[in-house]
Amino acid sequence: MSWWKKKPKPKPDQELLEKALTFAQPAVHLVATKEAVRSYLAGRPELPPGIAWPTRDGNPLFLLASIDLAEVQACVPMDWLPKDGRLLFFVDEDLDEDALESSSVIHVPSPKSGSDFPVGEVEALFAHAAGKLPVKMTRIVSVTPWEREEIKSLKMDDVTSEEFIELSVKAYRDLPRHQVGGFPDSIQGDEMEALCEGRRRRSEGLLVTSKEEMREEFIEMAQREWRLLAQFDSDEAAHFEWGDGGILYFFVREEDSRRGDFSKVGFCWQGH
Repeated sequence: MSWWKKKPKPKPDQELLEKALTFAQPAVHLVATKEAVRSYLAGRPELPPGIAWPTRDGNPLFLLASIDLAEVQACVPMDWLPKDGRLLFFVDEDLDEDALESSSVIHVPSPKSGSDFPVGEVEALFAHAAGKLPVKMTRIVSVTPWEREEIKSLKMDDVTSEEFIELSVKAYRDLPRHQVGGFPDSIQGDEMEALCEGRRRRSEGLLVTSKEEMREEFIEMAQREWRLLAQFDSDEAAHFEWGDGGILYFFVREEDSRRGDFSKVGFCWQGH
C-alpha cells in the first residue's frame, strides 16, 4: 500500500518580509466619517478673499479635496509639509496630465473663526456640486513599491513577493485608497515621479525626452526628490470615477514643499 502525502503549501520568508518593511513609510489614509472633522472630499472649498479659483481655458477646475494640515500632522508628523492651513486639490475633468493648468494645489490658511470663508462668485457656480464627504485621518504603513531597487535587491521568491504586495492591499482595509504622504499605490508602473520631473524641466525650457525619463538613473533621482503629496481613488461616495477604477496622484518636490511652494505640483493618473 502506498501512502500519498499532500505537499505542504510554501510559506513566505518572514525574514525577508521584515527587511522589506524597514523601507516602508507611515502615511495618512483618508477615511469617510460622520465625525466632526475639517478635511473633506468634493463639495465647494472655502477660498479666502483674494485667492483666485483655478481655471483652464477660462473654465473653473473641480475640487477634489480640502485637507486640513493640522489634522494630517496630528496623525502622522511630516516635516516636509506645512504645519497648518489647508491644501485644496483641483483637477480638470479631462484629466490631461501634460497640461500644467489641468490641475492645481493651493495652500490657504484655515478660517480663523472655524467657520467657512464667504462664498465668492465662482464658488456659487458650484452650488449644485455633490455635498462634502468628511474624511478622518488614519495612520497606515505605506509599503515600498515592489519595483524599487531596495525591494528588488532582496530577491524574494514568488510566494514572499505575493505576500509583500498583499500587505499594501490590507493596509486600506478594502476602503478607497485616498492617502496623504507615503508611497503611491500605483496601478500601471512606478515611474510617475520621473514623469513629473520631465514635465517640470520641459516647462522651464529644458529638453527632456520620454526615453530619458525612463532611464533607471533618472527614475531613481526623481523618486528621491519628489514626494507623494496625495492620491485620490475612485469612490462612489465622493462621486469620483477616474476611468476604470483609477487613481489620481499629486506629487511635489520636497524642497518646494518645505518652502510652502505648491505652484509646480505634478499630476498623474492611472487606471486598470
